Amino acid sequence: MARQLVGGNHQGLIPVAGITGAMILVLSDFIGRIIFAPIEIPCGIVTAVIGAPDFIY
Repeated sequence: MARQLVGGNHQGLIPVAGITGAMILVLSDFIGRIIFAPIEIPCGIVTAVIGAPDFIY
């Protein structure tokens, strides 16, 4: 995702990759806590569901 935003420039790619990863992690934690409110879904499962299609693409 970060490479699509920045391109091949490594000076910009490293910070954008870190920020993108942090945003995906926070989003997956938020989804895991909110979708099934009384039960918490582990963050890693939600991250895998979000990240796997992007990785395959």
